[in-house]
Formats: sequence, structure tokens, C-alpha cells
Amino acid sequence: MGLKTSGLLFYAERIYSTVVGFLFILLVTRNLSPEEFGAWSVLSSILTYACLATFTNYWVTRLRARGVVEATSSGLVLSLIFTLVSAGALLVLMDRIAIEFSVPASSLFIILFYVPVIYLNSTIYASLYAVSPSRAAISEFLFETGKIVVAGAFWLAGRITLNTALLAVLGGHISQFLYLFASMRRDFTVRPRKEVVRKILSLSIFNVLTQPASLIASLDVPLISYVIGNLAVAYYTVVNTFSNLVAYSYVLARGLLPTMLQTDEERVHLRSIEESLRLVLLLGVPSLVGVLFLAPNLLYLFRPEYAVAGDVLRLASFSALIGGLSGALGDALQGVERADVEGKPLREIARSRIFKVFMLGYLRLAVGFPILIGVVTAVRDPLGAALFARGAWLMGDIAVLIVLAIWTRKLVDYRKMGAIVLKYLVGSLPAAIVAWLINPLKIREALLAVTLAGAIYFAIVYLLDSWFRRHVAMLFSRLKKG
Repeated sequence: MGLKTSGLLFYAERIYSTVVGFLFILLVTRNLSPEEFGAWSVLSSILTYACLATFTNYWVTRLRARGVVEATSSGLVLSLIFTLVSAGALLVLMDRIAIEFSVPASSLFIILFYVPVIYLNSTIYASLYAVSPSRAAISEFLFETGKIVVAGAFWLAGRITLNTALLAVLGGHISQFLYLFASMRRDFTVRPRKEVVRKILSLSIFNVLTQPASLIASLDVPLISYVIGNLAVAYYTVVNTFSNLVAYSYVLARGLLPTMLQTDEERVHLRSIEESLRLVLLLGVPSLVGVLFLAPNLLYLFRPEYAVAGDVLRLASFSALIGGLSGALGDALQGVERADVEGKPLREIARSRIFKVFMLGYLRLAVGFPILIGVVTAVRDPLGAALFARGAWLMGDIAVLIVLAIWTRKLVDYRKMGAIVLKYLVGSLPAAIVAWLINPLKIREALLAVTLAGAIYFAIVYLLDSWFRRHVAMLFSRLKKG
């Protein structure tokens, strides 16, 4: 499938993920106290550290996209090794983590079973994404479906707790694994090669050099939990369901990197980059505007006490759109890079755009983390701490976007992009005002607001944007042909 088809499949999955995720979080937030929900977020952060070494799968994708079939089995060898190390470390530290962050030891024991599944899924997914982004998107549908089915079973049994919620998500990961395994089974018949394992490891040195930035940035949730408490964590993270809806606009560009890796044609690269940015903005702009108008209402749907975190959600949503644009621009820079294909030495790759994009995490960290430390030190109000912490990362995200815009100035016509943003804003504002007038505080009202706002937005954009009209005509033409 092409770039747009793959991107639309990924976006459809993310919309599905948002709906399913909303239902799932609704079950969780209405059955757990805010402090327990905060503990849930702390556990997710701990899992991030336990599965840190999945970064090697970036090179599995690049190698497999260029026809190195052994990349799959070679990557799996590394994942099995990393699983043993990570699970062992988590097992040793389990009691200490439970005490320091006020999380149940039984919940940490469940997290232990996530580790092998996530490592294996990550490697197989990276390989499938390289050869068939659309099928990779389907695997994510299955993850969300498996998760909500298991959660629904626990709900019917009246047993929604922190641990059963964790088991439901684990069920989703296992569902995804079964599909990924079946999709890439032919690759498993190819024996791993030491040369490929070594190449993945040697190239991953660049990822390793960037990991301190990711590690330190991921301290935000444990730090807020440790110093201020899990109520602040709840305000800080409960907004993710809706800010992620804005961030999901980036997945419309998910087909960009594989598309660029499979060809050296500059014309194809430039067209693909523009298409990707248009797709990100087409749905990212109205999603952001909608959240800006309806933030308290959206959070009220979870629990009334979360409505006070409306401004936290607004800041998180700005970061989400900026992050989506940065992701697409980063993919563009890495897609045009050929240093790793040409067999250049590591020092030459270190000068390439691949490494430069990796290192942007340090820029985000340098801007945002000192502000975050100041917030945690000076602010003791849980809501205020969550708000200023989100603002800290927003500053870092803006800095990264500015640098990427400078680096891609020869690849992107930013005047044209500015005009496109203006069109989408013109369509978004009337749509958001209608949704705001409905003032949704119940799920049915929210669905009505989204439906009406969506119809108004796309009708206005259809009138203003010839590119959108052309793609709507192409879509209807395909549907008629069956």
C-alpha cells in the first residue's frame, strides 16, 4: 500500500485506539481512586525503563526495509538477551520500587510478564513495519481489541482493580504478538547471522548515546510521584488520552520513512514529505482547536474532579501537535540519509542527519528538565505542579521543532505550509464553537459535539483546499470501483 493508504490506516487505528482507550480509561478512572490511577502511571514509567533496549529495533526496520531478511531473527536474538537482563533487574529491585513509589508489589509482579512480550513484539513489529506498514497498523487494532475484551470480561465480573487493568493491557499485547508472529513467520525460517547482529549492535551505539536524554526525561512521573505524590501524577497523566488524539495526527505520516528508505528519487522524497505534513496538519489542527475549547468537558467524562485539569490538557495538546510535526520532519531527514547504506564508518554516520535527529532529545531535555526540577522543588500544589510540568516540556518541544524546521528548510516550503495551517484554522474555529455551545458533559453529548464539529470542519476545508477535494474525489473513485 502507498504512503497515504498506510497513513490513513494508522490514523484509523489511532481513532479506534482513542475510542477503545477512552472506554478503557473510563473503566479504570471510575473504579480507581486518583491516587491509584497515579500509581498506574508510575508503573507505566517503570516499564519504560525495563524495556529501554527496544531502541535497537530502529535498525531492524532500516535493514529489513532494504532487503536484509536476517534482520528479523537477528533482532529477536538481541531481544531475548535484553529480556533476561531487564526482567532480572526488575525482579531484584521490585521490593524497593514498591516502597519508594507506593505501588503494590503484586502489580510490579504483573509488570514483570510484560517485559518479554514487549521486547518480542517490538522486534517483530519493527520488521513488519519495514515491509508492510499497513499490516503493522492492523496489529495495533488487535492490541486495542484484545485489551478492551479482557477489560470488559473483568468489568462484567465486577473485578476492575489496578491489577486486573494491568492484566487487560497484557492481554492486548499477547493478541498483537500472535498476529505479528503469524505475519512474519517466513522470516523466522531464516537463521540469524552474526554479522547482522553485530551490525545492529554497532549502529545502536548512536541510540545508546541518546538514551541518557530519554532516561532523564522519563524521570518526570517518578519524580513527581516521589516529591509531590500520586495525585499530582494523576493530574499530569490523565490528560494523555485526549492529548494523544492530537498526537495521533503524526501516524498519518507513518508510511513516510519506509517509503523514503525504499527509493533514492529526490522527487518522490519531496512529494512524500509534503503529503505527510499536510496529513498531519489536516487532523492535528482541528484536534488541537477542539481540545482547547472543550478541555474541562472532556476530562469531566472520566471523573468530575479531573475537570480542573483543563489547562494541563491544553498545554499537553500543544506539545502533542508540535511533537507530531517534529516526528514527521525527523523522519524526513532520516529518510533522505544514506550513510548507513553506503557502508560508511561509524564516525561518518555520526555526522549524518540520522545522528543529529537522535541528539535532539538532549535539546528538549536541556530546555524542559531544569524547569521541571524547579517546578517539583517550588510547587507543592498537585494541580499546579502538573500544569507547570507540562509547560516545561512544551518549551522543550518548541525548541526541537524550531531546529528541525531550520534543518529541513530545503525540503519543505514553509510559506506553503503556513497557508495550509491557516485554511485548517478557518475550518476548525466554527466547528469548535459549535461543539463548545453544546457544552458536552455526558458521552452522548460528546459524540454529538464531535459529529457536528467534524462535519462542519471537513465541509469548510473541502471548499477551501483543492488538495483535500482531489483526495476526496480519489477516495470516492476507489470506493466505486470496489
